[in-house]
Amino acid sequence: MGSGTTLFECEKLNRNFIGFDINTEIIDYVKSKMTETQNIKFKINECDVADEVLFKENIEKSVSELGTEKVKFIIAHPPYMDIVKFTNKAEDLSQIGDLTTFVKIFVKIIKNVLPYLENKKYFGIVIGDVYKKSEVVPLAFYILDAVKRNFDVKLKGIIIKNIEGNRGKLGQKNIWQYRALKSDYFIFKHEYILVFKKEEK
Repeated sequence: MGSGTTLFECEKLNRNFIGFDINTEIIDYVKSKMTETQNIKFKINECDVADEVLFKENIEKSVSELGTEKVKFIIAHPPYMDIVKFTNKAEDLSQIGDLTTFVKIFVKIIKNVLPYLENKKYFGIVIGDVYKKSEVVPLAFYILDAVKRNFDVKLKGIIIKNIEGNRGKLGQKNIWQYRALKSDYFIFKHEYILVFKKEEK
């Protein structure tokens, strides 16, 4: 769920929402911002989506309370491995620095989530690259490949999102340029939105 941007957009678009996160502080923050909401139904779950049993329990309760069995769209915005650590919890994806482990667990997450998406509907993954051991690791493309290899889906689009104006980057241009020159890497000004369509019968 992150900081709740998707939920806030759902409110604007009159779409119901089910969110998952393991960060207690951010969950409390988002809930505090949604106290006046009346036009949509939403459920926020503190849950490790990689935990099959716990996720199943939470998602089935959530869809039932929203009066449905499956959802019409899924969006996932995982941490980009361990470049920013969001919590100290062992199950937090932002604690994982090993590419193979990260991809393996993310595939497990998609395996848990995808059965609750209606057939012929879409899901998006927002993901960026990382820089490790003096080279770019194209995390988005490893994730893309893993999803295509493991699930009956069609890739419908790769959207390149310019993040130069993100709030976290504002006023930081000189700092990032300095770090890039000092460390011999290209400044990342983009992330990817991978759009898939579920094709399971």
